[in-house]
Amino acid sequence: MLALLAALPIIIVGVLMIGYMWPASKAMPFGWLSALIIAGIGWGMPVKWLSAATIGGVINALSILLIVFGALLILQLMKKSGGVYGISHSMTSISVDRRVQVIIIAWLMGSFFEGAAGFGTPAAVAAPLLVGMGFPPLIAATSALIADSTAVTFGAVGVPIWGGFAALENLIEFPIQSMGVSIEFSQFLHNIGAFSALLHFLVGSFIPLIIVLLMTRIVDGSFKKGLEVLPLALFGGFIFTICQFSIAYFVGPELPSLLGSLIALPVFILQSQEVFWYRTKSGIFLLMISGMRAGKVKLKLENGM
Repeated sequence: MLALLAALPIIIVGVLMIGYMWPASKAMPFGWLSALIIAGIGWGMPVKWLSAATIGGVINALSILLIVFGALLILQLMKKSGGVYGISHSMTSISVDRRVQVIIIAWLMGSFFEGAAGFGTPAAVAAPLLVGMGFPPLIAATSALIADSTAVTFGAVGVPIWGGFAALENLIEFPIQSMGVSIEFSQFLHNIGAFSALLHFLVGSFIPLIIVLLMTRIVDGSFKKGLEVLPLALFGGFIFTICQFSIAYFVGPELPSLLGSLIALPVFILQSQEVFWYRTKSGIFLLMISGMRAGKVKLKLENGM
């Protein structure tokens, strides 16, 4: 019952934003107000605590907004200076296949943005970049958000790990004993990062394939064209998660997403140059924003390289 009561502010915000299509600027104050009422009545928190929690939330929100503002500022500077066009032109020199491009931008570059800045930066940068390159907004948004699911554990130089578990250092007496081994707090965080990276290796490696399949399903109504790049999509997934796990295991939880993407990106680009990975009998898969039929962007194929 208490768990449901604690989740009520989130449910209220979800209903207002999804059910009634309210903007966040209107829905979030209701979530904040409901949280105050529930905390005050349900848990009997004093007014000082409620005020302190509110001030702390505002400060945390400002710090996140500052990071996202920096990312959006860079994106706008890139647009004004022609950087987006330059990236788009460079991408065509790597591959004109939209399936390859979405893996590079959403999966690998998005993971780099997450590892460096976090806090929604991949969606704020990668998605508009994809739109600027000609991707439909729905595909750009879904691809960027799904791709971020693996790198987010080590986002913002490991904040979810060392920041999320920082309070345990004062709640639990370290070192702790596990299987006859004494574990300090730093080693405890290291183990959490390594185990998280292992889970990403087992599951997150398939995210690029899921993104490609979803993209082809949305625009063409079929998974077939997505499966045509199955080897390359799996290669892109595993090359990043292997690097991520290796860095988490041997280095620590701060750099797996940041360095993992930096290592995987050039390797994937070099491998994508190999024609046999994604050349099919029909030719190269191109996303053409040339016609709309039944509300879907049609996919066309052009023969040859």
